[in-house]
Amino acid sequence: MKSHHLSERLSAYLAANLDVDKLHSLILIDSLYDELPKDLAIFRQRFAHLDPRIIKKNPNGIMFLNICENQYNVKKQLNAYINMKFNFQGNCKAYEENAEKFMKISKIASDFVKYILEKANLSTDIVDCLMEHKEIRDLHDLYDLFQVYNNTENERVKYEILRRLGLIVLVSRINRSQYIDDIDFNLDNVQKIVNSGFNLSDSVAKTCYVLIDEKNKVNCTNDFKEAEKLHLIASNERKKRALKFYPLQKITYSPSKTFQGNEILNFKIRHKLIKDDKLNYNSFMEKMIRKSLEFPNQVHDVIGLKIVAKDEESIVKLISELESFLGGTSTRKKEKNTLNKFGKKRLSMYSSKDYFVWKAIYDIALPNPSINSIKTMLNLTRGNKFAWEELLKRLEYFKEHPKDFVVEVQLQDFNSYLLSIAKGSSTYHGNLKVNQIRSNSFYKVFPKEIYDKELLRLRGEILGV
Repeated sequence: MKSHHLSERLSAYLAANLDVDKLHSLILIDSLYDELPKDLAIFRQRFAHLDPRIIKKNPNGIMFLNICENQYNVKKQLNAYINMKFNFQGNCKAYEENAEKFMKISKIASDFVKYILEKANLSTDIVDCLMEHKEIRDLHDLYDLFQVYNNTENERVKYEILRRLGLIVLVSRINRSQYIDDIDFNLDNVQKIVNSGFNLSDSVAKTCYVLIDEKNKVNCTNDFKEAEKLHLIASNERKKRALKFYPLQKITYSPSKTFQGNEILNFKIRHKLIKDDKLNYNSFMEKMIRKSLEFPNQVHDVIGLKIVAKDEESIVKLISELESFLGGTSTRKKEKNTLNKFGKKRLSMYSSKDYFVWKAIYDIALPNPSINSIKTMLNLTRGNKFAWEELLKRLEYFKEHPKDFVVEVQLQDFNSYLLSIAKGSSTYHGNLKVNQIRSNSFYKVFPKEIYDKELLRLRGEILGV
């Protein structure tokens, strides 16, 4: 019955003689809320501010709503609210100081909402329709948001203010659980452990050229002229079949040999809170929302290590060598694999049958980040014997108390690596992210109860009815 109605609608849309972009918008509007995330009830219990039903519920448990309800000494109560979320008891700040910090995190929360819309790969019409309401888009002061919430009957505006507060609280919790100021220090130390353990030989960068053929298969060659020839043939065939065109893609990798003689074709380390060398919370927040995680320390791939090997046999050897310096299977957790040795299986509904990867979470002891601070203090207090003695004691303490970090290690064969980074591939990482967001985190950030009627209104505008 459902497919029958969709078919009728599609016929009506085509009959309306709309351009491709408008037609795309209409099809998306009809499908965005087809299926609810299975963990929606759990999510709304754990992220109460993003539950649209709380607008009409008794506000007990949501401090901001309690303040709206009693209207007593509002600014003082709002400041107490910020202190509770940002500071610890005994380190309370005045409203002006808290407001500055609130504004910075509020902008991060707004950017996250844009990120979800961008990553969902929606049409321009839908993005414009779902952007934060103009009434609060540029408001980043808690008192201003309170005033709007208190004086509006618009449920969408009310929800978006509560959503903003919920995301601000989430960023604050991430800041308290992660070593934000020590990201570079921790990455450097993971890099040192891996470099030392593998004792990698000097590498020389190589280039390969990747193309998507008429069967949507990924082909690559190191010969540019050959690549151009194959790409021309593939492009002509794709054109005949009315398939999307993809340009010839250039990929650089750096092969090297390990201490045991195993070949690594590429090696990359990244931090989930860093993008383009800047602090960025979007990926971290999206994962917590998509997985309905209660606590930031449940995100186990904050530091990620990706190792590309020639083939499956090479991966098995690299796992053994890797564990010779990471501590063996006793430090390995949450192992996932799609290798023949362990029985090939798809990682998820979005994975290709040709895509294989092995990954696991490892506990790694890293130097305590406070060591660098103590060394700086030692340089600043030269000549002060008492200060030096106390600082040396602290330095010794921190050396004896390393910090435990979890690091996700991924090993891929070269073909799967190309599948994950080549645009047009069935397992291109960008497509995976679109599917993840559309099927889960989009619904949680833009709930049907609030936005379905907005999209229906947009549909009417496009159809001119």
